[in-house]
Amino acid sequence: AVVSTQSGHYGRGLEDSRDEKITAILTAFQALARGWIARKIFRKLMEQRVGVVVLQRNIRQHFILRNWPWWKLFTKVKPLLSVARQEEEIREKEEEMKKALEEAEKVAIAKKELEEKFEALEKERMSIQAELEKERQAAIDAEELVFKLESKQQELEEENNELIDRIEEEEDNNFAVAENKRAVEADLVRTQEEVAALQANIQKAGGDIQGKMDELKEKSDLLLRQNEEIKKFEQKCNDTGNRLGETESQLQVAHEKGVRLDKKKEKSTDCDSALIPLL
Repeated sequence: AVVSTQSGHYGRGLEDSRDEKITAILTAFQALARGWIARKIFRKLMEQRVGVVVLQRNIRQHFILRNWPWWKLFTKVKPLLSVARQEEEIREKEEEMKKALEEAEKVAIAKKELEEKFEALEKERMSIQAELEKERQAAIDAEELVFKLESKQQELEEENNELIDRIEEEEDNNFAVAENKRAVEADLVRTQEEVAALQANIQKAGGDIQGKMDELKEKSDLLLRQNEEIKKFEQKCNDTGNRLGETESQLQVAHEKGVRLDKKKEKSTDCDSALIPLL
């Protein structure tokens, strides 16, 4: 009970102090608002007072000057002065209009010059664009030509390889023919030696001449056949040599074509490198 009584006492004390603070704040705010409104009304009254004083002074001056001869003269001359000012203003306006027309003519001339320059630049742009299109088409054609040249070079290289294989094969055949020729020549030498030996034996023996003659005839026939075979081998060797010469000629032609294609390819590459900055 004692605790609750003290807490209630403290609560009322806080509420009272809060009300006092709020009252002081509201009073100060109201005082500030009244002061601001009063100052605003005072400034307005002062402005009205100054206006009334100026108005009264102007009215007094009007009553003083309305019967003054110079004032009457001024009121009569003033319209004439305004007419003079109007003429001056008209002349100024005419001069301004003249300057404006001159400026307009200058602007029209400058506009015409700019239009002519624009048309010239447009024509030049179209010309440059057409040249670029031609160069682009030339670059495309050059690329196609390079591709064709590379394909042709590859074909020629394949033909060259085939010709080299054929040459090697012909060389092997020539080597075999030469071996056969040497063997036939050795047989011919042996046969000739045998024939010579037989003739010597026939002359020494003086026996069966007919048999020896037959044997000699057979040996001679064999010798003739071997001579024919030798001639055939020689003809084959000559044919092989001719084919070898033709093959070498074809190889030389293929080599010359390859050199020309390499030159064309280098020229096309130079054209491409020259056209790349333009593109």
